[in-house]
Parts: sequence; C-alpha cells; structure tokens
Amino acid sequence: MAIQELLVSDLSLDLGNYRTVRQKSELSAFNSMISISPDWLWGLMNSLLDDGYIRTENIIVMKTIIKSKETLVVKEGNRRIAIMKVILGKIKFKHDELPAEIQSKIEQLSEAWKTENRSVPCDVYTQEQASIVNKIVARTHGKGDKAGRDKWKAIATARHNREINQKPEPSLDLLDKYLRDGQNLNKTQKDRWAGDYPLTVLTEALDRIYSRLGATSKAELIKNYPAKLASRSKLELIMFDIGANALTFPMMRNSKIDFGKKYHLPDAASPPHSKAKADNNQKPSTSSSTQPSDSGSSSSSPAEDNPSSTTTTKGNSSTPATSIRDPKSVYSALKNFAINGAGREKVKALYDEIVLLKITKTPRICLPPPAR
Repeated sequence: MAIQELLVSDLSLDLGNYRTVRQKSELSAFNSMISISPDWLWGLMNSLLDDGYIRTENIIVMKTIIKSKETLVVKEGNRRIAIMKVILGKIKFKHDELPAEIQSKIEQLSEAWKTENRSVPCDVYTQEQASIVNKIVARTHGKGDKAGRDKWKAIATARHNREINQKPEPSLDLLDKYLRDGQNLNKTQKDRWAGDYPLTVLTEALDRIYSRLGATSKAELIKNYPAKLASRSKLELIMFDIGANALTFPMMRNSKIDFGKKYHLPDAASPPHSKAKADNNQKPSTSSSTQPSDSGSSSSSPAEDNPSSTTTTKGNSSTPATSIRDPKSVYSALKNFAINGAGREKVKALYDEIVLLKITKTPRICLPPPAR
C-alpha cells in the first residue's frame, strides 16, 4: 500500500481508543493520555519537539463514515498525532498546563519546524479492511523506550479482547460501571483508572468475595451492580482500594489475615472439599467437658480473674489469648496489625508512636476493670 503524506489537521483521533473509555472530544482524549501515562507522554513530546516527527514511523489511518461524513481516523499513532495537534495548536490545550520545559520548547519553535512537521506519513485503509487494521494494532505495542510506543496495559488488552475478539471480560464490565456510577471516586481517578487499573487483582477479588456480598455468582454481582446490589458501598470501597493499590494480591492471599474483615464482610464459607477433609480428620473427644460448679464458686472466667492470663481452653487445645494489660501480648498483637486504605497517614503515625512507646518507662494509666 502506498504511503500518503496527510496533514495533521485532517486526521481525527480515535475517541474509542482501547487505552481508555470512549472520550467526548480530542481534548478529553489528550487529557486521558496524560492521566494514564504522563511519563511516556512527556517523554514522547520532548522527543518530537527536539527531533521532529520521524518519517519512518507511519500512522495507521482508516477511512470511517462518521455522521454521514468520511473521516480519517487514527487507529495506530494516536499519542503522536494528539501531541502534534497540541504543538501545532490544533487541539486547544493551555500551554501553561504543560511542564515548563515543554512549554518553553513550544514557544521557541521555528516556522520551519512547523512547516516540516505539518504533515505525517500515513498508511490509509478502508472500512472493508478493518480486520487487517485490527491485526496491525494488536501486534504493534512492545517497545520499552519512553519515546517509543507505549505498551498496552491490561485494560487496553481486555477491551480489545472484548470488542474485537468478542470474548467475555466480566471484570472490565464491572470496572466500566464503577467508573460511570461509582460514588467514592473523583474525575482524576476516573480518568486514570479508565486506562490503568489492576484488573487482574479485581478479577481475583471478585472470585473471593461475591458470595460474601450476597450474590450467588460473580455474574449476578456484576449484573446487580449498582442499583440492585445491597452491598454496593462495600464493593465500591474494595474497588477503590484496588485502584489505589491499597488492596493487592499479597493482602488477599495472606492466610493469616482475612482481608474481608476490613470491609465488614461476613465470614467466608469454607469450601465443601475443605469441610469434608476436616470432618474426616476430626477425632471424637474422649474426655468429658468441664462443667461450671454450682457450689458457691464465682461465675467469672479464669481470664477475668487473672487479666495477664495468656491462654484459654477449648476442648483439648490451648489457643493464645491477648490481654490488653500484658506488654508482651500487646506488642505481639501490634506486629500483626496492618494499616491499609486511603487516608491512613494519621493512623500510621499514631501506630509508629505506639510501637516506640516503652510501657515500663511510661506512667501507668488506670484502666477500668473488664466488663463482666
């Protein structure tokens, strides 16, 4: 196919680019690119300003009918064309919102630079050749250079799989709903998470929590969200923490800590095979249980009579108990205390002070007796 030199001003950005949700305008598309990968974008913009457009890198364009008009839509090279449009003033972006270094370079551009870079080499395809274009787009992303092509993130890959390969992407469906209807995130977070969100973490989280959120399946949970899901606020808090990297794979997979407790989820039901295994391994007790005496003895438990007691008896096993009056028990409990979630800085500061506090060198505080 012959390469055509086309004016940057005649090209239209793909507002349905897989990197993010559909955008309303080219300006909003450029802003979403900044939110998703600022380092990559500014690195590429600096490169173009320093060296001009590299003529060996063709833009993939497809002729598309939009509102009864043939439009040259960029299918590969949207970041480059968006940047060129901003530099040439075709996208009205406030230059004082750009990094100072980039703003200065734009202001100092010569007319010769603008004339030389007002057009770019393009491979132009028709609507009938859409399948060829899709293959090219899917195989293009891979360079690691910040001034090169930005490799697709998990969300872009999932969108491409859902829309082109017609494969189900339930976690992406839920995320799209959350970005549209979520009540606990702002516009900046929506823009960023639309293109960069730990989708695989969300997928695993849904497998672990759907029943604890009152759904019989993951599909039912996604279908009922948001209006018909009673536990909507809990789900949205979990999704927020995943986006903010406050809930990660290690936290979910920690066998010693139930991450669902943080979100006030009911206890998880034991898997059927685990319960059967436990029943098979359980041995009948040969000792009789100890009954409380009625002969005038106190009804209080040993732990209440001796606050520093560190064990309680249940059947034949002894399990550690934590006393709020025993320094060693308190220090042990603090070691397992995890502080997660947004806005945790003040709690973390208090936690650090508590850990450093030496009880033996601190005036004792009179605590009320345990409730009976």
